[in-house]
Amino acid sequence: MSNGDPKASTSDAVEPGATGQSALGKLWTGYKEKLWRARQERIHETIKAKPAKTPPPQGATPYDPPWTREPGFEAGWARVKSLYTTENSMELSILQRICTGTFAAGFLMGGLASYKDAQRVYEQTHVGTRYLSMRDAIVRRIDYGILRFAIAGAKMGVKAALITGPVIGLTTHLSAYRAKFSSAYVPLISGAVSGALHAVGGVFAFPLGIIGVTKAIGLGIASGCSLAAVFQLFALSLDKTGDQAYWYFKNELEKELRGHSEFDRKVAQVMAENPDMWWRASAIRHVRKLEEKESEALDC
Repeated sequence: MSNGDPKASTSDAVEPGATGQSALGKLWTGYKEKLWRARQERIHETIKAKPAKTPPPQGATPYDPPWTREPGFEAGWARVKSLYTTENSMELSILQRICTGTFAAGFLMGGLASYKDAQRVYEQTHVGTRYLSMRDAIVRRIDYGILRFAIAGAKMGVKAALITGPVIGLTTHLSAYRAKFSSAYVPLISGAVSGALHAVGGVFAFPLGIIGVTKAIGLGIASGCSLAAVFQLFALSLDKTGDQAYWYFKNELEKELRGHSEFDRKVAQVMAENPDMWWRASAIRHVRKLEEKESEALDC
């Protein structure tokens, strides 16, 4: 009650919408705090300590393997196991990249190759079909083409990944087991893998049986020789042997992978320490600016 006092009534008056604005402000503040806590938890899960991995061993020179060339099964098996315990392994990284790339290339090639066949099959299987409208006919034709593209592309992509993945994986793991690389590994492993896959699943357009397997082996050896020739050209460009060029490639790639991992760790740390940098791109720009300032300071 104001008891007729105009001053009291004036002081007690509340502006229209003030209560609603304050309530909305509190809700928005609470929502922002919840988002911030959730984002902090995700960032801390990203940068929290992972299972300890030993740092990658270093060779005497960039052209030497990072292990000793000790012969024997136990020493070779220990080198193979180290590929999965060391951080930023070249063998696993390149295997993932090649399988992903070959699957994508096979998916596109297989899907594009099935376009004409899909159009012919659709016209043969939908003769006399009544559609609701012209739009319905176009939509059905497009849907059928997309479906056939996806199916044919997935088949071709899986075949491509199944052929290239084991060849690269067995070559790199055999090189780690022996602590020695030879260009002869590639055609021999490629021929064996191609023959085995065609004998089991018929991945090539060859007839099944001994003749088809022989053709698959020949195709695998030919493609492996082509890849080995390209690698030998790389070795000649370095004026080194194939074994030295392989270990040089491994050491340089692992150095690059370590740099990327360190950069990602810095970005995650900046996002965790700065509440305003909720967008990863802004954190990346901030880290790059810091690195530029550090390099300028070192140059000075």
